[in-house]
Amino acid sequence: MVRTAFELDITQFPMVVSVFPSVVHGPALAEHLERYQDAVLERDEPYVSIIDATELESMLSAEARRIIIAARKRGIERGIGRLHRGIALVTTSVLLRTATSVVEWASPLPSTWTTVPTREAAFAWGYAQLERRRDDGRWF
Repeated sequence: MVRTAFELDITQFPMVVSVFPSVVHGPALAEHLERYQDAVLERDEPYVSIIDATELESMLSAEARRIIIAARKRGIERGIGRLHRGIALVTTSVLLRTATSVVEWASPLPSTWTTVPTREAAFAWGYAQLERRRDDGRWF
């Protein structure tokens, strides 16, 4: 089955799961990122973002990378940085890991990120980030 749309799952909060479709189109990506930001800001609690890109068929386009960078800047302006504890990108693609590094270089995140091969590994990493940040007294 080819995934044709983004999915946003906040039912496992504080893990916020975004599942990417097989092919990313700019307008759908922008809409997904807006819904994502609205959802986490409405919760107003620390969280970790899990991005499941295991079905993504190709590298993100330059347009998609620009949309992500612009959304990050908007998110920081909206106060997401005080809630965000990290991003775990689920992929086995070397190309996607490289593209992620380019986006990170162009627009550094206020929190840490990692690339993992499974969603289970992403959740384990995410919970460890939440505990580490709580132990450091850096919730906000």
